[in-house]
Amino acid sequence: MVILVATSGRKKRTRLHTFYSPGNGSLRTVLGEASSSSEMYSLVELPGSIDFADLRLCGDHFALRTALGIYFGTIDRTWVASTKAKKGTNKTSRSTGTGTGVIVDAGMLPYDSNQHKSRHMSSSSVIPVSISLTPHHLITLSESSEVKFINRVAQKVIQNERV
Repeated sequence: MVILVATSGRKKRTRLHTFYSPGNGSLRTVLGEASSSSEMYSLVELPGSIDFADLRLCGDHFALRTALGIYFGTIDRTWVASTKAKKGTNKTSRSTGTGTGVIVDAGMLPYDSNQHKSRHMSSSSVIPVSISLTPHHLITLSESSEVKFINRVAQKVIQNERV
């Protein structure tokens, strides 16, 4: 079982907590096992402060709205499976991808790279109101009702619609 938790708030950095348990237990069991083993818990602290960090999941992929951009990555099911198979031993295999433990291929897509802002726009107006995720795209919604579809691999806006 893998649990992703995002925390944020005014004047507080956005954090992504990852809890993992090789067994099928309750939330209490997973959090208890994670607190006793550093291999079962990871923390990513992201720069900037945002009132509400929007965490979205789609299959094995996740996206997190932060103050500076969209933090995205993949849950490594091979790491999960190998750790589950080795339950009871002290050996776990780590993935060689970018990220730690269960999270791989993680990166930050800055807002200024996928949104054109004018000289008089404030930095808060660049932060999308909401984000969403498909298997191949990040989707953002701005305050001006503009929806942008961003290809996750190319990290480029492929469609821009006003709703």
